[in-house]
Amino acid sequence: MDEEMQALRKAVSAPPKPERLWQKIRGNQTLKPLARGMLATLAALRDQIARQRDLPRRWVYPDAVLMNIAQTLGKPSSSPVDYPRQIAPLKLSKAQQEQLITALKQVSQKPKSQLPTSSVPPALSQSEKELLKSWSQIVDAVAVEHSITPSRLANRSDLRVYLQSDGKKGRISRGWRQQLLAERLACDILNQHSFTPSL
Repeated sequence: MDEEMQALRKAVSAPPKPERLWQKIRGNQTLKPLARGMLATLAALRDQIARQRDLPRRWVYPDAVLMNIAQTLGKPSSSPVDYPRQIAPLKLSKAQQEQLITALKQVSQKPKSQLPTSSVPPALSQSEKELLKSWSQIVDAVAVEHSITPSRLANRSDLRVYLQSDGKKGRISRGWRQQLLAERLACDILNQHSFTPSL
């Protein structure tokens, strides 16, 4: 519990990383890689301006404005010579505009492998879905054993992160949750793989 509260306090007090702010913008999952890179740059600029003016980010520029500009900048037909016109809705100072255009040009020259990847988790296979269903039953059983609410022990999102990171990420991978669940979940994987259906 103490470990969890310390992690929560650290997360609340730590300022968000500018390069990850784009992930909080609604609809970012629909963008192609280049447009996501442009959105990341626009989101970082919005955060910088919001801090300077001591305003909420969305009061500086609504998400929809950044999304529309990012989509335009990310089109194959878009060219650096078009950037001043395309970012005009932001109404930046000359210095801010030059800074942003320089950053956007750098993004446009990056290979696809260096552009931000989608925040949408990969789809689950049928066997993974079945495993998660089995794990949910294990969570329910362990919660009863220790008089814990199942959702406090682990929810479906926790189980999914744990599964897709091979047990290396998420709340279940550390602390008291790891002590209560890790071995049981690992045994369940072994049981499912060792099961051979009768012919």
